[in-house]
Amino acid sequence: MIDIASLDVDVSAKLSADSINYNENTVLTVNLLQHDGKKLDDSLIQNITVDLSSLGGKKKTKIDTQLKALTLAVTDTIETGKKTLPITVTDIYGGTHETEITLLIEPRVIKDENDFDWDEARIYFMLTDRFADGNKANNDQIGYDPSQPGAYQGGDFKGITKNLDYIKDLGINTIWITPIVENVYHNVAYNEETSTPYYAYHGYWALDFEKLNPHLGTMKDFHELIDAASERGIKLMVDVVLNHSGYGLKVEDESIPNPPEGYPSDKDRERFADMLRQDGGDAGDEVTGELAGLPILLQRIQTFAINL
Repeated sequence: MIDIASLDVDVSAKLSADSINYNENTVLTVNLLQHDGKKLDDSLIQNITVDLSSLGGKKKTKIDTQLKALTLAVTDTIETGKKTLPITVTDIYGGTHETEITLLIEPRVIKDENDFDWDEARIYFMLTDRFADGNKANNDQIGYDPSQPGAYQGGDFKGITKNLDYIKDLGINTIWITPIVENVYHNVAYNEETSTPYYAYHGYWALDFEKLNPHLGTMKDFHELIDAASERGIKLMVDVVLNHSGYGLKVEDESIPNPPEGYPSDKDRERFADMLRQDGGDAGDEVTGELAGLPILLQRIQTFAINL
């Protein structure tokens, strides 16, 4: 039984960056502790809001009570200087607990002709596997079959590099490509009543976040793409999936009968054992629930990086 009178919440907050300009952002994280110093149970929180009116946002912007974090940005019409952001936590009994944090808004300094504001970027989004096949040597991989729409078609890093002048002539200054990490290799439609295979050509079913997808090329190929794009004043954005992995990586998936060629191994599942919600999360919940049966990552797993 909780004594309502003793529900004393210590609210604190921090920013991933204490100063930004209108072309940048920062992450606000709220920490909640009980009066005894222990972490406050999420079930005791009704809502969390932050006043972003000083940044050009809403006066009562909601922060997810489970994540307790929010990405912040500032509109380009806001004057520079220190901005105070009041934060209010409301518990399930209606009690409010407050704190505030200060964010410094700095002037936007343009360094050269290739330094542009992202809201003015001319972006070309491409599904790498569907763009251009620049190196047929990397097509010798599980899942490559140009005759099947759900299989790999051969597009790769070299294919993009060879077409950068074409992209630049279109007036594009930013390329946005699909995820580059190693994906599951098997046909995910193996147990469906269809003869049409479906592989991870799109890059959104990760197998290993620390390796490149060999269908797309090598790290050398990727570096060449980055350098060649930079020489033309073209920036490169890489899509990243941080909420789920590919199929077949939950512990329970080791017991499926007759796994198809390229199905994740026990070693692969061991790598993800402490990273996935093995119970599937809460059905229908946009934070903890699975999407299309894809294994969902635990909330504490927030970022991955390939050593470039």
